[in-house]
Amino acid sequence: MNILRKVLGIFLIVISVLGLITLGLLVLNGVLDYYYFNYLMPYKMMLFLFFCFLLFIGLFILGIFLVKKKYIKKEKTLKNTNINDEKKNNAYNQERYDESYLGEYSYIKDFSIWKYSDDSSSLYKKYNLLYVFIMIIVFVVVICAGSILLINSPYKKWLSLLFVIIITLCLTLGARIIGIRSKSMLITFAYDRVNKRLYMFDYDMANFRYNTNAPKPVFGSPSRSILYYITNTLQNSKTIDYIDDNKIIEKIIQSGKMFPYSEELVSVKNLKINSNRVKFKGLFRMGKEEGFNRTVIIPTSYENFEELLNILKTMEMYN
Repeated sequence: MNILRKVLGIFLIVISVLGLITLGLLVLNGVLDYYYFNYLMPYKMMLFLFFCFLLFIGLFILGIFLVKKKYIKKEKTLKNTNINDEKKNNAYNQERYDESYLGEYSYIKDFSIWKYSDDSSSLYKKYNLLYVFIMIIVFVVVICAGSILLINSPYKKWLSLLFVIIITLCLTLGARIIGIRSKSMLITFAYDRVNKRLYMFDYDMANFRYNTNAPKPVFGSPSRSILYYITNTLQNSKTIDYIDDNKIIEKIIQSGKMFPYSEELVSVKNLKINSNRVKFKGLFRMGKEEGFNRTVIIPTSYENFEELLNILKTMEMYN
């Protein structure tokens, strides 16, 4: 039932996006008809388009609601039923997060842990679905309006080229900002205060994947690429939920077996700080493997960020 609800939510989101784009093209066509031929779209047609606009907005909101809503099982009275339900809920990660391997969670007094937020799962879906959709719709509207304004301009060619460049740069910048934010929601840092070691847990690693058999990205078809993007977003949000709800990071630390779930940050270079984020080039290693360089960008919205920043500064100083 939970899967069917999310599939329905994805379907409604896709249909609403396609519908809104179609409505935008119809409105643009009507404006051009009026401009060139002084032909005004019939009142009933405008009213129909307006109701369709409200309908597609409603479908999009409903789709987001279905995708974000968590499915909560009713409590069962029979003990065996409870056990079976729990096994079904955790089956996707049972082998990777085996309780006998990780041990029972208890307070980790010698470790500091930083993550983006306690509500990272909901924020991840919001950034990757809602904000991306809003950004695309806004730029589609801007492009349509700009095209109308440039119709009779003597510098139409050059202004159109400049307009396309500006829109492309804005889309690229918006996508980068969203990408940095959403990627940081998949990263957790843990610092061993006794041994002075900083570890990074990246949920994109195979050992953290919610579904290791999930389909790989397909770039040949736009529709399939969009479907993969939405599916991957939902899979990552489930991974965040499972790790947070079951205290997986804490259990890994308690077990003392940090690898292969984490990467140890050995050194820090080129630490750049601004008001919104921190960027650095780090040398990482996993267990006994040789070190590898990786550039990491994290926002300043991490919980207790100043403490993490001071550790990074110290590592850069003694590099």
